[in-house]
Amino acid sequence: MKIEQAEIFLLRLPLSQPITHHTVSRSYTDNVVLRLRSEGLEGYGEAVPRTYVTGESAHSTFQTLRQTLLGSLSARTFNSVEEVKKYLSDLHVDLRSRNPCPAI
Repeated sequence: MKIEQAEIFLLRLPLSQPITHHTVSRSYTDNVVLRLRSEGLEGYGEAVPRTYVTGESAHSTFQTLRQTLLGSLSARTFNSVEEVKKYLSDLHVDLRSRNPCPAI
């Protein structure tokens, strides 16, 4: 499978009603969406980072993925699911070494 296109988006969606936690009240959700295209197929992934949960915001997650993931995925070919798993595992180790947040 050759990754022909990788795109990342910040997506703000209104909630039908506000959600209130003991520290935060929200009337919208900020999500990060990744779209991959390969050989006529299209797939999506989504992250919903919260500073009060992981220490990361949607904006910081977007920036990290844009700087690390998008460039390395462009025109990349994977020959098996195992190669995808290894790629993601190696990327996770690399991100952990650069990010002090213990949640990733």
